[in-house]
Amino acid sequence: MKYLFLACTLLIISCESGPRDLRDYYFPVRELTTGKVYVYQDSEQPNKAPSHWYYLGNEIDEGLYLSATAYTPLFEPYQQLTERVYNDGVVLQQISLDFPDSTRASRMVEAEILAGNVFPFYLEESNPAYVTDLRFDIPQPPGGRQLVTFNRQYLKDTSLQILGKEREAIVFKMIAEYYVEDDVQGGLPSQVEGYEIYAYGLGLVETHRETSSGIVLVNEKLVEQITMSELIERAEGI
Repeated sequence: MKYLFLACTLLIISCESGPRDLRDYYFPVRELTTGKVYVYQDSEQPNKAPSHWYYLGNEIDEGLYLSATAYTPLFEPYQQLTERVYNDGVVLQQISLDFPDSTRASRMVEAEILAGNVFPFYLEESNPAYVTDLRFDIPQPPGGRQLVTFNRQYLKDTSLQILGKEREAIVFKMIAEYYVEDDVQGGLPSQVEGYEIYAYGLGLVETHRETSSGIVLVNEKLVEQITMSELIERAEGI
């Protein structure tokens, strides 16, 4: 009998030491089927125009998808993407980004996705980096290409006040590498480091990006959730 007890105990321990479940820290895709706008505000520059991201969950042919659109301060879309939610994590399916052409007019360019890992649902003990690797054929300079690589890796647990409530959260270290080149001159790489925080039941709630010289590029925190109708009203009011 004691051997049976020991075997059961070992089974319980082995189950508890398995990969950690992170699913509830990503966007609640099934709750976003009517869409919701996340409003992010710069923590250190409260007078800076906030960022608006519209998230929409969809179930298509038994697949679960999350689409997102980011808007400029003038409420014009400048980034659009679609992710597919699998049992073990989230994978980027499509992404387009605005780039200026020779006349400085913007043009939406779709990326070639070389690696599309976005968010793991189960954290392995080895804690590998999750890589998103993109290539954009940009309109300017002629024959130009922009290569972008994001490396995300679990860093720690935390908690923070979001939307008036203390929430559990996890922090991912993020390293981004950018390389712009053309057929004649080539190019030079640049690197940006920072972190992303995902809160339980909400998804991405805080983003920080800075250059190797310490210049802060992005330092945003979720401050509000609104409907698309409210976003349209704000756009009409500018």
